[in-house]
Amino acid sequence: MSEYDGQQFDDPGLKAALKRLYGQERAPDALRARVLARLSEAAAPSEVTPAPSEVTPAPAARPATASPAFWRRPRFAYAAVAAVLLVGAAGLVYRVYFTPPGGTVTVADATLAGMVKTHEACCHLESHQQYPQLGEDFPRLGGVMGKRLAHPVLAANLKGDGWTYRGAAICQVKGEPCAHLLFERDGRWVSVFSVKGLTKGDGPVAGATIDGHPIRGFVRDGVLCAIVGRTSQGTTEAELEQLLEKHKAEVFAPAATARRQTPPAAELLYAVNAN
Repeated sequence: MSEYDGQQFDDPGLKAALKRLYGQERAPDALRARVLARLSEAAAPSEVTPAPSEVTPAPAARPATASPAFWRRPRFAYAAVAAVLLVGAAGLVYRVYFTPPGGTVTVADATLAGMVKTHEACCHLESHQQYPQLGEDFPRLGGVMGKRLAHPVLAANLKGDGWTYRGAAICQVKGEPCAHLLFERDGRWVSVFSVKGLTKGDGPVAGATIDGHPIRGFVRDGVLCAIVGRTSQGTTEAELEQLLEKHKAEVFAPAATARRQTPPAAELLYAVNAN
């Protein structure tokens, strides 16, 4: 209200006229009670909405962190490593043991004939034991012979298959020194050979029978590992195949790195030249 308006309402004559006009007017009791009740309710304490300045601001939302790319997640990384290892292991098994059509290693008949000749000659020896001090410790026997020859040796333990161990010696196949283990069972003889330098390539050897002698084997790192028997004694190709499959993992590395040397002829238990 302006100062001018205030002076108008303060005029004594005006106030006296209003008093004469409205002095006797009175609101109905019911209306007066309702108005007073409403005024009382309005005066009662109530939740007061705080001023904008009093409102505690909500914490600012944190920016959403982008989900890492799927190839960076730990689970994916572990799965990827496992897959690489599995593929590598499968490739190794395929390369060494699996026999796809046309994937075998062909060994010259002259080499196979040389193994047969050494097998037959050693079966008739009075003794074929060049390492009696090693007894029947086949892993150690393979390591010792491998050290002498400077290449891995298949030292298969056929005792669990009913064969009797008749000794081991460094013999010759086509003039090449080889590890030769001999086993006997009910008058039947089988030989386990490991010879290097007579084949090329790695993989399973194509099955062959030379002069009535079934031969089964494989080539690993240039070493021909084979089992030889005689059909006339009742040894079958299937039997040799089963023996090879069961014991093909029993290839032992040389006990220590050594340069491959041809043992002197005097140290060979039995030297056979199949040339």
